[in-house]
This record gives sequence, structure tokens and C-alpha cells, in this order.
Amino acid sequence: ESTWAWHRLDAVTVDAVPKPIESMHTTTSITVAWGAALWDGGTPVMAYELEFQAPWAGEAGKVWQPVYQGVSNECTVTQLRPGSAYRMRVRALNAVGAGEYSGAADGNTQATAPTGPPEGLSVSARGSTALHVEWRPPMHDGGRPIKAYNLQMASLPAIVGQQGSKTDAELAVAFTEPEGMPPNEEYVHMLEFKSVYSGSQLATCIEGLNPGLSFYMRVNAENCNGISEWSQAMLTCTRCAPPETPKPPGLVDVPRARMLALTWSTPHGNGSVISSYHVMMASLGPLLSTAKSQSKVNIMELLGDPEESGRGASAERFEDQACSTLSEDIHDSAKSDGGDSYGGEEDPYIVGGPRELTFTTVYSGSDKFVEVQNLAPHSQYAFCLQACNAEGCSEWSDWSAAKFSTTSAAPSAPQSLAVIGASQNHVSLQWEPPEFDNGAHASSYTMEMASGNATAKGAKGMKWETVFTGPEQMCTVSDLDSGVRLSFRVRANSLAGTSPPSSTCTAETVAGCPSQPGAPTCSGVTNASVKLRWTPPAADNGAAITGYIVHYTLEGDDAPAKWSSLATNDPVCTLKVGRLQSLTKYKFCVQAVSTSGNSPLSNATTATTLLAAPRAPCNLRAIKDSPESIEVFWEESPSDESCTPATSYILEMSRRLRERAHKKSKRKKAGEMEVDEIEESTLVTQGSRGALSSQWDTFCNAKDELLLAVGCVEWMSEERRAKAVAEVVAERQRAAVALGTKTTLRPPKMKRWYDKALKQAKHIAYLVTIMVVIFL
Repeated sequence: ESTWAWHRLDAVTVDAVPKPIESMHTTTSITVAWGAALWDGGTPVMAYELEFQAPWAGEAGKVWQPVYQGVSNECTVTQLRPGSAYRMRVRALNAVGAGEYSGAADGNTQATAPTGPPEGLSVSARGSTALHVEWRPPMHDGGRPIKAYNLQMASLPAIVGQQGSKTDAELAVAFTEPEGMPPNEEYVHMLEFKSVYSGSQLATCIEGLNPGLSFYMRVNAENCNGISEWSQAMLTCTRCAPPETPKPPGLVDVPRARMLALTWSTPHGNGSVISSYHVMMASLGPLLSTAKSQSKVNIMELLGDPEESGRGASAERFEDQACSTLSEDIHDSAKSDGGDSYGGEEDPYIVGGPRELTFTTVYSGSDKFVEVQNLAPHSQYAFCLQACNAEGCSEWSDWSAAKFSTTSAAPSAPQSLAVIGASQNHVSLQWEPPEFDNGAHASSYTMEMASGNATAKGAKGMKWETVFTGPEQMCTVSDLDSGVRLSFRVRANSLAGTSPPSSTCTAETVAGCPSQPGAPTCSGVTNASVKLRWTPPAADNGAAITGYIVHYTLEGDDAPAKWSSLATNDPVCTLKVGRLQSLTKYKFCVQAVSTSGNSPLSNATTATTLLAAPRAPCNLRAIKDSPESIEVFWEESPSDESCTPATSYILEMSRRLRERAHKKSKRKKAGEMEVDEIEESTLVTQGSRGALSSQWDTFCNAKDELLLAVGCVEWMSEERRAKAVAEVVAERQRAAVALGTKTTLRPPKMKRWYDKALKQAKHIAYLVTIMVVIFL
């Protein structure tokens, strides 16, 4: 018989636990339960360990993660993702160790709305009127497929200064807290969002937006269980664009004859500040008026130089593009209307009817006001406006809605002023009416005249006077001076004013004979001559005076009517008429001589010549009476009624030294001679007989020769006699100079000798007197 032996075996691990069972689940939790192990391995079960696996998490989800360890056979696992599948397993633990895992069981959380909003909301492409928006799905769809995405947009008020070239990130910084607005989150809640897209796509294009505007955008996701929360609002904007087409400009004030003042409103800038405006103008032509003919208006001449009208460099750069663009617009408009650029219908108020319009830039700048100067009066003009910003320029406004007319003005200057006839005292002129009456017909004309040549002097510096006013287109100006050069100009008068003067026309009246010179006056009357003086004619009548003719004749009842003439070779107004009879009355008159003829005779003047001086004595002879005296004799010349009888005689004596070798005359130079021989002329005696007085005997000696001359003058005092002698000497010296020789009278040696001898004689007489007194 065998015997039983007892042996104690060691304890082992617990057997595998039965597969866990999901007893309950929510959107974020699963409750798991499991049974006890079949055998505890010889030691009691100390705890159970539960692990989860998330297959939806990819590679990371394949790793088993412990979620519970405890003695309970049930566990609720929380913080799970809604609508997601999980795998779970469990094992038991005893004192020896952990047993084997149970089989894996599957469990699911309850599905819900998408968890979190869609991500990555952004604008992938941005235009001025459209935005291409895209986003990514949310992190979790909530356990159910997303059936739709909802995109909403809210418009912001326009913010001046926004630039379409900014990126979304720059805009987010710039507009996080708009000026004067609440912070971003509060501001977004205040906005009114509108749905712009709902669909399953992850991108959309939003069109029909305004340029340069800012928007807030948000998006959410939707499945069968609900809708996710909104994404964070994104700030974006459309790109800026050229301004909208401005409204046509309008008039500021009442139109004027040569100026129109325009103004305009600011169009929408489409997100960018308007930097400049451009105004173009086209002439539609003169309005109908009473003028018989009108010429085509040259708008470039009326506008003048663009540099002088204030156009800047920006206008020059812009002109070519603007003109070409505007021409295309006009032609497109004409094609759509089925007519030409002017509309195809004749305007009953415009001269000439339809025509091609030529637009010219008249203003470029930032102001909203312009005065267009130098326009043609009584004409119509069309204007169009364009606005520009940093993105470009707008379309041109409708020019047909901005047609304005200037008012009437004074006519233009009359034309073709010409001289049709001229005589000595009048000038006839004619002219053509003004080229443009400027809406006011010329009712009369005014002729103006000025002395001189306006072309040479300049019309502004001349004194103009009105000589004719009337409706005729020709006139004759009378009562003019002969031989003068005159300038004429004509103006046209109308109800609107007076025109500028026409171009000047120069005319010259026919030269005539000089006017009557002044009556001659007589001076320097002698017995044989009369010196005449007269004033020149008051007017030479256009012909220069070349000389004068003096006519004279005897005055008296029995005088023969025979005139004598004496002409001058120059226009000097003096003449000495000689060879006249003494004590005779003559009549004188003067006549001016010019290239056009002789003037009328001046008024006559009479003058009577004086009596002639006594005739010179004759048969003068001298007889040597003694060595110290000479006796002189002469005879009286026969006289007549024209000579005065001699009342006394003047005897003059001069002493001539005899010729000596050292006293001979020597010629110094041509035309000059020293005369040593003539030492003194002295008045010797006065009386009816010619005998030397004893007081002059000392002048004579045996070596001297006396030269005597006798003249007849009236009696005079000693003082006057001395003066007469001085005059005789001076007259002789002047006569010598007139003959071409210069005579120099040296101090008289005879006089010096005489003074010395007289002084010695006085001394001798004084001594003789003393001796006689002593003797007596």
C-alpha cells in the first residue's frame, strides 16, 4: 500500500479575466464592467487594470493606455472624444503579479456636433469686387460626417486711408481696434453678420463686393447632430479700385462772356483717397446769332498756352492717355446711339450742326473748382470729369449732361481798315465788319485818329481822338493839316460793349504851300540899307521851308509900281537889304519858299532910309611951313539933298618913322604882320580950317614925315572926341583882321619919347623960373 505524502505547491498568477463589457456610454465617457477570474492563482486578487486604445488617433492611438487600476469590477472612463470608437482590455493582479489580459472589447462614445470650429479660415485670392475664401475641417466632426459649412460676413464702415495692397495679417493688426470702436470681440458681436455661403466645400468665391471695403468673416461646421461653434472672426478687405465715375460738373456762378466757373462733388474713392481730378472741354461752336457768317472757333487759340493756364506736369503726363481713352468712349457711345460723336442730330442752337468733338484738358489738380478762362463769347462748350486715386482713374463723366454756354460780348475788332483817298485836307477810309459779333451785332462804328505813325511809336503812347461815329462802314475825315502823317483805327459798338481797336492804318495828307510868314520888322536903318527880321510861317504844311524871298519897292503916290526881290539860300529869318536910296521910304514884304511852292506874301512893312553923311573932303594937301610945322589944306566936296552939309572937320594925324634897317617889317607867319611904322593915330584939330595948332609943333622934327587924314563930322566935346578916336582905331584894326591879316600895334615909341622930353622940359622950366626969381 502506498502512502500519501503531502507537499505544498507555490502560488501562481491569476487566470485571465473575462472580456470586459460596455455597460453604458455618453458623449465623453464609457462605463466598462467585467467578471472575476476563474482561478486566482492561489492568492487573492488584489486589483484589476483597465487599458484603452484609440484607433482613430493613428499610430499614437495604437498604444494601449492604462485608464484604471482598482478592486472594482466596473469603471467609467471620462474625457473621451465624442462619437469615437475605443478598444479596451482588462487584467487581474495578485501578490504574485499580473495575469493575462482579457480579450479586447470595442466601445464607442455617443456622437455629437462637430467639436471645434473649422480651422485655417483665410483669403487665398483678393480682388476689388471678389474674395476667394478657404478653410480646413474642424479637429473632430463629432462622430458624424459634416454635411455643411456655413460662412458669414459682416461689412465694416469705410475707413479712410485703407490700402488694398495690405496683407490680411497687416489688416488684422491695423483694424483690431478701429479708432473710436470697442475692442475686437465686443465690436464683432455688435456687427450684423449675413450668410454668404453654405455647402460641403472647403472654399468659396464671394463676388459682387464693393472695392476697398473691409469685412469680418466667420465659419462653422454642421453634421446630423448639430452645429459647431463659430470660428474666430477674420478681418479682410477687397482691393482698392479706381474711383467711381463722377457726376458731371456743374456751374458755380452765372456764366460770363469769356469764363465759366465749374464745380463737382467727390465720387466714391473705392477704398483709396482721390488724389486729383481732370476736366476736359470741347467746343460745340458758336450759338446762332444775327451775324451773316461765322467762322470755325479754334479752341486751342482761345485757351492759349497750357503752361500759362496753370497746367502742371501731372496734366502733361495725363493728356495723351486721357485723350485716347476719352475718344474711345465717345466713339463707343456714338456707335451705341447709332450716330456720330455729336449725337447724329443737328442742334438748332449751334452754328454748323453735328461735328467731331476735340476734347482738351483745361484742369488737372486736387481742387473741386475751376475757372475756365479765354473762352469764345456766345458759344457752347461740353465738359467731362475724371477722378484719380492710387489705383488709377475713373471713367469720364457724361459730357452731354454738362453743356454750358457763354454770354454775349462786344464784337471782335473790325477788319481790313484801308485808306481809299487822301488830299491836302481830308482822308477817306473804309473797313469790313468784325469777324465775330459774339452774339451782339455791331450797331455803329467809331473812328479814332492820332498824329504820327502808330507802327513806329506804338499805339499806347499816342493821343487818340474820335473823328467819326456812325453805322456806315466808311468815313471821310476833313479839316486836316496838309502834309502830315496820321494814324487811324476803328472800333465796333454793340449793346454788349465796344470792340477792341482794329489794326492801325497810316495815311499822309498831300503837302501844301507854307502859310503866311510874319510881317517883317526893320532895324539897323541906315542911309543905304535896312536890316529886316520876320517870324517863320505857323505851318509848313508838310513841306520843308528852303528859303525866303524879300520883295521891296518904293512907297509913295508918285513911286513906280516896280518890285525888287532878294532871295535867301537858307531858312534864316533875317536879311539886310542894301543899295537903297537915302532919305527914301520903302515897302517890304516876305514870302516863304518850300518844295511844294511859295507861301502867300506877308503883310507889308514900310521904312525910310536916313540921310547920308557928308561927302569926304577932297584935294587934301600939306605944305611944310617950317622945320617944326606943316600947313594942311583941303576942299569941300559938292553935296546934294541926300547928304547932310558939313558943319566941322576932324583932322587926324599919325606919325610914321623913317625906314631903318632894324625897323623893317618882318612877316612872322602867313596871314600875320607886325607893323612898326604906325605908332599912333591922334585927333589933331577940329574946326573949319585945317591948320596945326602950336601945341602940336613939338611932335615934328626934321626926320619925321606926317600922314594926315581929314574927315567931316559934327562938332563934339573933348570926351566924345577921344571916344571917337578910339573907335576909329578899333575900326581900322577890325578891317585889317577882316582882310586876313593880323595887325599888332606896338606901344607908341613917340609917346614914350614925348613923355620923357616933357618931363625934362618941366624940370628945365622950373630951374629957369628959380634962376629968374633969384636974378630979379
